[in-house]
Amino acid sequence: MIKPGVVHGLKEQDNFLTLYIAAIDNEKKSYQAEGFSYTILLPGFVQILDAEKNGLTISKTTLEGKAYQKIERSLDAKKVQARCLKAAYGIDQTLWYRVDEKKVPTAAQLLRITLNYQGKPV
Repeated sequence: MIKPGVVHGLKEQDNFLTLYIAAIDNEKKSYQAEGFSYTILLPGFVQILDAEKNGLTISKTTLEGKAYQKIERSLDAKKVQARCLKAAYGIDQTLWYRVDEKKVPTAAQLLRITLNYQGKPV
């Protein structure tokens, strides 16, 4: 599942992006709790805070010829099992960031969020 969007943020302060990973349809028993992760492509002007502390892996990439960051994180298998496979509660993830005002373009830049299972989009 790939979801596009646009990122906004207030300059000179911490901002946050909240992700909600909904219940996962597993009627066919295609999924195990282990192996889920998410990937976010964020514009280069976004500075993720506390990345290492929150288990995020960040690498540089490009999207449509523009500088982006690829943020990846594995989801806790116990939480996936309890909140996404056995129940419909889902999981919330919050990413804190700042914007680098020297790099903010005048036109909005996209962000892209992908839910992955064993490294492939769901």
